[in-house]
Amino acid sequence: MYKLTASSRASSLRQRKGESMLAIIRPDLYEYTTLPMTDELFWRRIENLRRAALTAESFEFRLLYYNQMMELMKRCP
Repeated sequence: MYKLTASSRASSLRQRKGESMLAIIRPDLYEYTTLPMTDELFWRRIENLRRAALTAESFEFRLLYYNQMMELMKRCP
């Protein structure tokens, strides 16, 4: 009967943990297709950014959301 020692358990855990982190770090290992930009999706994103900019407590976040909204509006479908 094979018993795992503490070092071999830690080693196997590191290997499994490394494999899962590899998928996060290397996007070429998986395929990701973006959603097509429909009018409904576009205006929902604009509304979410507008609401986030208006309700953010920090001025920096308000500015960040506002700038994101302006960049998105430049690519209006």
